[in-house]
Amino acid sequence: MVASHSTPHADPVPPLAWRSWCAHQPIPADEARYLLLELLRLFPAALATPLYLSGHQQRRLASWVARRRRGEPLQYITGRAHFFGEVIRVGPGCLVPRPETELVVEHALATLRSPADCAGGDAAKRPNVPLASRSRRGVGRESVGLWRSVREEPNASPDRPLRRATGDDATKNVARLLAHDSVHGSARLSRSGQGPTGSQGDEAGRPAPVDLRRRATERDPAGGGALRLLDLATGSGCIALAIARQRPDVRIVAVDQSAAALAWARLNLHATAVEIRRGDLFAPVAGERFDCICCNPPYVEEGAILPSDVRGYEPAAALFAGADGLAALRRVVAEAPAHLLPGGWLVMEIGAGQGRAVTRLARPLFATVAIHRDYSGHERIFVGRQPP
Repeated sequence: MVASHSTPHADPVPPLAWRSWCAHQPIPADEARYLLLELLRLFPAALATPLYLSGHQQRRLASWVARRRRGEPLQYITGRAHFFGEVIRVGPGCLVPRPETELVVEHALATLRSPADCAGGDAAKRPNVPLASRSRRGVGRESVGLWRSVREEPNASPDRPLRRATGDDATKNVARLLAHDSVHGSARLSRSGQGPTGSQGDEAGRPAPVDLRRRATERDPAGGGALRLLDLATGSGCIALAIARQRPDVRIVAVDQSAAALAWARLNLHATAVEIRRGDLFAPVAGERFDCICCNPPYVEEGAILPSDVRGYEPAAALFAGADGLAALRRVVAEAPAHLLPGGWLVMEIGAGQGRAVTRLARPLFATVAIHRDYSGHERIFVGRQPP
């Protein structure tokens, strides 16, 4: 039942004084406002008009406030999270999608563009990759101002929101890597002869040529294969869903070892062609290769101090990764090259301060590597490319 914006004809009740109501709840006012908007499925602009709640809605809202007071995550309470313009169903057993993970989607979409597109230009003139508009993305989160980070953003708060990423930002980052390959060669060998070395890209040069017919043949001996993307540790399926909405022509495989998480992924991905498999990292895709692998693995150090609504409710397996937080990252970096096509990309979320360690792991295995920061200035995205 939704809120009415006109005075009821029978048994009228006074409109909700929402500012006063939010201020007098036993939870922060911005969280109360978030719950109110989610309950009524309203945009913030609707708060300028009178709001009338039925008795059922009032009882449900009171129940939500009580659950939040006990520490339950807001998104578990409402059953919804907003991610890249999509509504993601979430609950116990899956990680709540975070704003910074949208950068994984941005960079993955950028790698799926043609080399010419990656060279730069106006994204609005590239209809083959229709990036989500700002008006659709993150409605619930942006409108309420709830920008508190996921696993570790102590500087993010409702008063200091994270800046937004755009498709062009990621495209330019990918273009720098392509340009670097063109200038310096894509088959750079390390002095030890053990493999290619990596470095930050620069603005010079042109994108490296890619033999798309050869890559199609490697996907499919008949030469007609579509681009393929692997979403490792898919969790709720938010990354796979966001990419599938933008690029329905790409074949996507989503993998997770958690049965509980995959139950949510199936719920979110049921209307897409994404293939869901259960298993540990690359085990379900043995012998397969992809144009792009994206991953949001666990990267928090064991024993790290996290908010109680994270540590007490969200799955530990999706958060913690050994004493240094690098256990899962090491495995992904080491095993990804065997599952990437020539010129393929690994796009992976990492923790703040882990860029140097991940780069050191990746340099012997990738032709080009780069670390990109989120809009709070934290190291957040690793991008590595195999030789074309």
